[in-house]
Amino acid sequence: YRELMRVTCQWRQLKAYKWNGFGHDPELLKPGELALFCLAYPQSGINIPSGPEENPDL
Repeated sequence: YRELMRVTCQWRQLKAYKWNGFGHDPELLKPGELALFCLAYPQSGINIPSGPEENPDL
């Protein structure tokens, strides 16, 4: 079971490289370039108002 979980993690990593265009040379990868955009995560100017003056609850 442990080996299967390890392979699953490696497979996900390889898929992320491929989806983001780093399948052939992962050395070009910079921090944060494999991050996925999440619509539910609050992001200033996208799904919540831009600044603290517009949204005092943050």
